[in-house]
Amino acid sequence: SAITKLRQAKLQGKDISNQNANVDERSFGGRKGEADAVLLKEDALNYYMSPNHAKNHRKNRIYIHDLDSYILGMHNCLSIPFDKLLRNGFTSRQTDIRPAGSISTAFQLVAVIFQLQSLQQFGGVSATHLDWTMVPYVRKSFYKHYTEELKYHQPKKYKEFVDRFVKKIADKISIENKQVYKDQSARDIAMALTKEELEQAVEGMYHNLNTLQSRSGNQLPFTSINYGTCSLPEGQMVIEALLDGSIKGVGRLHRTAIFPCGIFQYKKGVNDVEGTPNYYLFKKALQSTAKRLYPNYVNCDWSNDSDYSDVKFKEKYLADLSGEELKSLIEAIEGNPELSRAFGLNVKEDETGKFIEIDDNIVEAIPST
Repeated sequence: SAITKLRQAKLQGKDISNQNANVDERSFGGRKGEADAVLLKEDALNYYMSPNHAKNHRKNRIYIHDLDSYILGMHNCLSIPFDKLLRNGFTSRQTDIRPAGSISTAFQLVAVIFQLQSLQQFGGVSATHLDWTMVPYVRKSFYKHYTEELKYHQPKKYKEFVDRFVKKIADKISIENKQVYKDQSARDIAMALTKEELEQAVEGMYHNLNTLQSRSGNQLPFTSINYGTCSLPEGQMVIEALLDGSIKGVGRLHRTAIFPCGIFQYKKGVNDVEGTPNYYLFKKALQSTAKRLYPNYVNCDWSNDSDYSDVKFKEKYLADLSGEELKSLIEAIEGNPELSRAFGLNVKEDETGKFIEIDDNIVEAIPST
């Protein structure tokens, strides 16, 4: 059968399309996964959806992304609660992980969590505000470097300091708090060491997420990180380190990092114009985008169109498509054979003039509410 032939071609690596940019279809895991996907997709189309839905997919009128995962019933993309996981630790199947105690550990665990979660689902995984998430761990590292400098060079000040400010409150103390961090020399050294640790931690995360395959040994996790709005000094350090790492690239040849996909959060009053606290970081983000394509940008001030606030999306969407605009679209398609073939549409009318097949396709493509 055609299915058997396609599966054999996938197993033997003869039909390499690399339809997913982060899957190596020539690898052992890639060939196995693609061969399995042939059967999973066919089962999904034959037994797990409406005949009309399957027909529309086969005719390329709609496209069901990750169709090979359809019948498993698992969720697709999600955002991971990194704040909670890094603060409290977490348990994997084989072991448990302690809370992060430094910025280097925190970034290492971000990569680990990304990889662990990607094994439990299909689709991407993201961090929604990594700059804010990492603030406590920059502070913990700064505290550590400051106390170590006092310990080895000013032991009397060290004892006085640790007696007053115990380690467990380090994540609550700003690195710019000179009433706590009084010694200028120790503060300067701690700042330099913290920046160095942060730079190496970010570099490690970039290399990790671009090298460790975590889905059946053949696919990198599809990861994305959001940042840009934290105007605390620790958050600004994190944003700058992430952008510097992006600009620098990975490896000896300084290649553009495919993952994580960076997303800069643009917000009025925070980073939009000269004089806002993170404007210099927005400019650096543009520099990174010009050179590395990342980050992308999200407008944090966007809000939903008011027209959709009190009506169901499906009802509004169908109403918009059922009038003259839809009729004009169909007439344009009918009058252009190439366009008609591209849409794969065979437009029919009933006795009332209703466009039967177009209407069915629209209803089928919109999820029920």
